Amino acid sequence: MQIKIETPGSDAFTELNARLVRFNRESAPWTHEAFTVAAYGDDGALVGGAHGIVTMGLVEIRSLWVDPPHRKTGLGARLMTMLELHARSLGASRAALYTYDWQARGLYEKLGYTVFGTLDYPGGAERYYMRKDL
Repeated sequence: MQIKIETPGSDAFTELNARLVRFNRESAPWTHEAFTVAAYGDDGALVGGAHGIVTMGLVEIRSLWVDPPHRKTGLGARLMTMLELHARSLGASRAALYTYDWQARGLYEKLGYTVFGTLDYPGGAERYYMRKDL
């Protein structure tokens, strides 16, 4: 038997992920809908967005990005609101995300998210796990 380190996108990574998805679909009412809410400037350039995945009634918010010139303009809140509305249309009744201590915890709290767990990293950073009923 050989054990190797491989990168995402490798045949092994893709195949193992497919096996896990098959197992999940056989074991639970598994759904999996990924989507992105994107914001474009007047010139058509991408300036921000949020990515979510709805699985079994929960939207996992995987990312939120707003370019620096557009921060503190309400764009982040608008993106999150659109993400939540679309997730609800896909059957989500709860949202979950994580953020680090240098990221957007304050924004998420203003939008109604609450911390339900933390993870302290050895280097001193903290990750906050947050959720919200939609």
